[in-house]
Formats: sequence, structure tokens, C-alpha cells
Amino acid sequence: MKLIPMGEPALHRILKWKGPLPKIKGEYVALDTETTGLDPFHGGRIFCYQYCTELGEHGWLPKTPETTEWVFSILRDSRKKVIFQNGKFDLKMMVFEGFDLKDLRAEFHDTLAMGMIMAELGAHDLGSMVRRWLGINVDVKATASAWIRENKRRLVAELGRDPNYSDIPNKIMGVYAMWDVVHTLKLFYYFRTPIERDFAKLYRNECDLILCTIEMELRGVLIDMDKVASLKKQAVRDLRLLARTMQETVGRDFIIKGSGSKKDLLKVITVDLGWQILARTDKGNPQFDEFGMLRYLQNSLASIVREQGEMLPVDQYISALRNHIQENRIDPKQLFAPCLLKWRELDKMKTTYYKATQRDAIPEFKGSNRAVLHAKFNSLTAITGRFSSSGPNLQNIPRILGPRRYFMVRPGYINYHFDYSQVELRLGIHYAKDDKMKAALLRGEDLHLQTAVEIFGKPQDKITKEERKKAKQINFGIWYGSGPPKVAVTLTKMGLPTSVDQAKMYVERYHAARPLVRRVMNKCKGDLLRTGYVQNEYGRRFRVPLKMSYKALNALIQGCAADIMKFAMVRVWKFLKRHATKSKLIMTIHDEIVVEIHKSEEKWLVPIIKKLMNPGDGMFFVPITCEVERTFTYWSAKSNKSRKCLKDEC
Repeated sequence: MKLIPMGEPALHRILKWKGPLPKIKGEYVALDTETTGLDPFHGGRIFCYQYCTELGEHGWLPKTPETTEWVFSILRDSRKKVIFQNGKFDLKMMVFEGFDLKDLRAEFHDTLAMGMIMAELGAHDLGSMVRRWLGINVDVKATASAWIRENKRRLVAELGRDPNYSDIPNKIMGVYAMWDVVHTLKLFYYFRTPIERDFAKLYRNECDLILCTIEMELRGVLIDMDKVASLKKQAVRDLRLLARTMQETVGRDFIIKGSGSKKDLLKVITVDLGWQILARTDKGNPQFDEFGMLRYLQNSLASIVREQGEMLPVDQYISALRNHIQENRIDPKQLFAPCLLKWRELDKMKTTYYKATQRDAIPEFKGSNRAVLHAKFNSLTAITGRFSSSGPNLQNIPRILGPRRYFMVRPGYINYHFDYSQVELRLGIHYAKDDKMKAALLRGEDLHLQTAVEIFGKPQDKITKEERKKAKQINFGIWYGSGPPKVAVTLTKMGLPTSVDQAKMYVERYHAARPLVRRVMNKCKGDLLRTGYVQNEYGRRFRVPLKMSYKALNALIQGCAADIMKFAMVRVWKFLKRHATKSKLIMTIHDEIVVEIHKSEEKWLVPIIKKLMNPGDGMFFVPITCEVERTFTYWSAKSNKSRKCLKDEC
């Protein structure tokens, strides 16, 4: 049906609605909410609703029990098609007003998902998409934001809190709210035809995934708050020890900051320690990251930092460093760099995980030492389609230290981890269509070791651990678009000093042994020149600027891995819902999903989920397999004894 132009919203109708709530005749209903905050778990709530249909029906309704039930009735109507911009936020907010997602009968659409699938480069907030696709350059949000800024001091004094959008006068708020919903509907009509023509299956999966992630966030993960407090307390003690050690090494007291003030750090290194700057950024500025700081250390000391830094408690770590320095007659001042790196790591952990968890986790009940952490899972942020998460960021949680130790398993449940095995390696082989690599993979051979044999020209039994490590990085580096200079820098940062000439030799030998990899890289460049994008098996397109065409294969590999995971998540989520299981999908981390399986359902459910994780026989050149592990005590790294590998693959 054709969208009827609305023109400007009739503010007198929006703000002075009288009589019974309207009966919506339109089939397509764009919905939006305005809220007092962004986090419903910590008090954010809806204060108004706005709607618009293709027939020009529209309204801005303050939240009351009647208007809330009226909005819910639209969501329950199977004849309607409801459209949101970032519907995950609005629907989750509606859950806190009493809506049950099981009652969603209307066909769900999301213009944010549409915009991401269209794969145009640039921001995908509503204002940016309206400017890019509809050619409308009006920033109505600026008026609302300006009012907040101008009145903040007065409202803080009057209300005793920071102002939010519910405090903005109706005349301003009404225009802003209606602009959002009207242009959401316009975007939907703009996207509708190309989405249905080219991306129907992919788009429907993204919409289903939004509902899946809402339920994951609502379920949350169980946290041992006593363990959080204990780990934070230990981190504070360790930070003091590290600070004291650094001050003793430098020979004076100085203030250590979270990321390290570059000006203060420059003075410490050049004046107090008497070192010359050994590493600089591309712009010529002193470089004080891990790579830059390790440049000041002898190789043997740098190896301790890389290999034992995460494994040892801080006091033992400092002792190991001191002993090595003394035994090898190394300048004692070199103790400063390892301590600074460890201090930064612990300080970030304390702030990002311990403090944030204490602030954000919701106690099970008053006085309980257990709480639920409701991290946010974002499926529509990365261009490659990969998930990100926040509050906390579970994708970047430290591999061994600290935070992993405070996650718990709910009583009566076992957490099962379904982890795609070497998925990016397998997809690299898939796109290269390399029979030799495929055969080696199916025989269970070590592909990184095989690469080392090819680039170093030595028998397998003569390949060193260091050479295999180089080969592994070269394997992924080439697929991800790294040329010799980048390969040299990456290997050097890993503690494997490599010149550009050496890296060039490695890359040339790699391509000589595996010409099909270069062929697929050239094919990706050709696709970019011809169409402006590369496309994976699920129909997702990745637009890469021509000057960065070397990244096209990387986009394909990472993007396809993301879609394999996303489609599997939806299959598992739908199965659990259809069978009303006690077991729930609770999180995703990289190439792994975690399902909280009730012990009464374990025997029959685990094999089914393993099958659901299979993307489909014959879909890929090599099998995409899934390893299954289970956690009895807490969510943890594979190396932890509490996590048992079943050694099963699907």
C-alpha cells in the first residue's frame, strides 16, 4: 500500500487528545517510545508512545494504563505489521511495562536491521540514515538536547537529579517524538522493496535475532558478588604493590593514572630512567602501549612478560621478574615496564569489570550474595555482522585473570558451551577452495605446522614452537589482508622479531605453496570493482573502499562466521521456545553460544542443539564443526578444570 504523506504532525491533536483511543485502520504501524533512561534494570521507564501508519494516522500519547494497553493490543494483532528503529530497545522497555514477548503476534520489522543489511558505509542511527537515504537534513533532536543543556542547572536544583527527556515541554518533545516515528515509517518504505528482493531470509533472521537477544538479556547470568568483592579487594592490593614497586624502581613518588599520562610517562622514561624513546607511532609520537614498553626490555625478560604475565599472581610475578633480572645481571630499572603494563591491565579490570559489576548486577533478593548481570548483546553494530556486548563487554573479558571466576551456574542447571571449531580457518579454506588444505584438515593435521613447513622449508619434526607461532599468524594475517610490513610489525609485537624483508619472503613462499589463496583475494578485488561489495553465502554484502580492497576477504570470512552463529542462535532459540523448555540461551561469545540446560533436559536436549548448530550439509567446502563443553561451577576459559570437554563434534 502506498504511504500517504503526512506533512507536519498536528501538534494540537497530538498533545490534547480527548475521547477514546483511536482504532488503527492502517496495516503498517511504526511505533516508538520515549523513556526516562536507557537502562530498564536501573529505573529507565517509558513516559510516552508515538505511532504513525501508512494511512497518515498518527499520535503522541503520554503513558497511562490505557495507552499502554492500547499499544500492546497493536503488538498482539496478527493483522498488523509493526515497525521500529532499534526495536530491541523499545520492546525490552515494554516488557518492563508488562508486555510478554510471547504475545507478539504482529509482524515485527526494524529499520536499523534493514539499514545494516543494506551495507552502506557510515552511521546507522535514525538521523544519519534519514540524511543518507531520504535526503532530509533536519536535526530535531538538537532542539531537545539544547533545552536539556540550558535548563540542567535549574532542574537539578528543583528535582535533585539530572534532567531527562520526560522533563522537556510537550511542545518541543512532541515534535521530536513524532519526527522519529514518521521517518522510521518512511525509511521502512524506502528499504522494503530491496530487502524483500535481495535479503529476505537474512533480514527475517536478524529480526528473529533481536527477539532472541532481548530474552537473553532479560535472563542474564548469575554472579557471585562475594567473589566480585574479593577479586576487587585483591586487585586494589595488587595495584598498590605494583605502584610501590614502580616508584622504588624510578626512585621517587609519582602519580600513576589509568592509561598513563603521556607527558608524565615521557618524563619518567627519559629523565628518571634515562632511556631513549625506542618506539613511535606513525605520526612520530612516543609509543607507550605494550609493544612500545616491551621494546625497553631484554628479550628474555620480555618473554616472561608475554608467557607468564597472565598466569602468575602479582606478587609471584614481581618476584619472578626480580629473580630473572638479578640472575641475568639485567638493569634493575627494566622492572618498571612490566609493572606498568600489569598495573594498566589490573586497573582496567577493576574499573571495567569489578566496579561495573558491583554497580550493574541486580541482587536475587535483598541481602543475597548472588546477583544477575544483564549484559547487552548487540547484533546490529559491527559492519561484519559480528556481535558486540556491553555492560560488561563479554567479547573482551580477560582470558585467564579475574572476572571469569565470578560467573556462576544457576542451581539445577549446567552451562553448555557450543563452540565452532576453527571456524575462520575453515572458512578461509572454503573461500580458497583449496583441496590440499581441505584434505589436511579432514585428516586432522595441524595446518599451522604445515604452513611452517612450507615457508621455512624444514621437516615437521624440525619446526620449532616459535616457527609454528609465526606460521599461525601468517596464515590468518594473509587472509585478513596483511602485507609484508604489517606481518613484520605483528610478529615483532608478538615477541617474534621479523624484518620486512623476512616477512616478504614468508608471504611469497606462502603464496607459492597456496596459489588459490591469492586467486580468491584477486576475485574479491574484482567483485569490489564490478559491484562495490563482496557477498557471503547468506546474501550479506560487505562494502569495502577500493583502497582497502585487501580487507575484502577478511570481511567475507568474519562476516560469514558471524552469520553461521546468528542463524544457529535463532534455530536453537526457536526450538527452546517451541518446546517450552526450562533450558535457556544466555549468551554468545565470539564463535560460541552458551545454553543454560536444566539437568532434567540434558540427555535429550544436548544432541538436538548439536544438530541445530550445523549450518547445513554441503553448504561449505569444508565441514563447519562444533565442539561441546560443559561448566559445572562457573563460566570460564577452556583451561579451567571446572570446564569439561565432551570431545563431541556436530
